[in-house]
Amino acid sequence: MFHGILCLGLLPFAACAVDDDKGDESELPDFGKDDSFQRPTDHGAIGFAAPATSELTSSEKFHAWTFELSNEARLEMATSYAVLGQRRTDTVLYLYKQGPTGTWGPYVVRNDDFGDSVYSRITRELDAGRYRLIVKGYAATTKGKFKLTVDCEGPGCAPTPTGCVFGSTYGEIAGNPALVINNRNVITAATLATLSAEDRAHLVIAVQQSSHTDVTTAEEALARVDQEEMNVTWFSETAARRTFVAFEYGAGDNSYGAIFDRYTGAMVTDIHDGDLLSCQLPAETCLLPEDYTA
Repeated sequence: MFHGILCLGLLPFAACAVDDDKGDESELPDFGKDDSFQRPTDHGAIGFAAPATSELTSSEKFHAWTFELSNEARLEMATSYAVLGQRRTDTVLYLYKQGPTGTWGPYVVRNDDFGDSVYSRITRELDAGRYRLIVKGYAATTKGKFKLTVDCEGPGCAPTPTGCVFGSTYGEIAGNPALVINNRNVITAATLATLSAEDRAHLVIAVQQSSHTDVTTAEEALARVDQEEMNVTWFSETAARRTFVAFEYGAGDNSYGAIFDRYTGAMVTDIHDGDLLSCQLPAETCLLPEDYTA
């Protein structure tokens, strides 16, 4: 299996930097603050072998793209010039993997200068999952156009089977014939204590799917949503014998939240303006009878 290692002790030091006098990199990620790494210019999904161009400006210093792998694959991710003959833009490339709670966490790997260029390149074997690339300038004053290319080789490059058991919007769940609503409740400050510790943690994660990414407690999260009310719905996919819980709320008259698997506790999709943006959960059917001893 190929393992891409960049700017580590196994490579000559000269490969890590073009200019030893560049000074320290500016605006490093700070996971304790709601900085520009948390709120980059989001360009959405980037296709494999389909370069995307953008520009570092004084108002847009961080640019983000996402991609998904359905299995293991070898990825080469690189920045380069956007226009032939342009002045080189000194970029830094960061790779993140989305965790089970839907957050990105610390970066997996970064690269500043690849070879004798000020552009960046990461080559790495990755497993299935959702990934994010962030491009920034080496210095806070770095400006200029650049191109980002992601090349993929392996079984994981094939797209994950499309379709979501819930539908494409949160509103479709109630009328979905594959799903059964088991219970509904509206959680307020007065009834917050009725939630389990796990569901209180889910409530926090659900609120973090909106602009309130800084909330850390259920009390704080509930206070940020419209009317300080959280709509909680427990439902099942009977054919697969899977159960889920949805935490949905209003944020500026828009519907936000998240849906979690009751067995694993993992977030299976987020709710953004009523849409289920990251749902990759196809319908399933359990092959065993209800009484598996029969």
